[in-house]
Amino acid sequence: MSSILKSTLSGMSGRAWGDGSRRDLFLWGIHDVAYIKCADQGMHEIFSADGGRLARVHSRDEALECVRRMDLEPLSAH
Repeated sequence: MSSILKSTLSGMSGRAWGDGSRRDLFLWGIHDVAYIKCADQGMHEIFSADGGRLARVHSRDEALECVRRMDLEPLSAH
């Protein structure tokens, strides 16, 4: 489990699912993660947590490298 996920879950522990939890889930990782999605013709796109496209690259390896250079945690989107 990534350190980002661990810290997020520990910050939410002890709270009941209800007040604020939907907002917590919406905001989770908004400044810490980027999503990698396979696009057409073997290309891969990188998106911020709020859905904005950050980049379009030629391979998954290139996408992973790009995300890590931005100091973000890469996650796959399908």
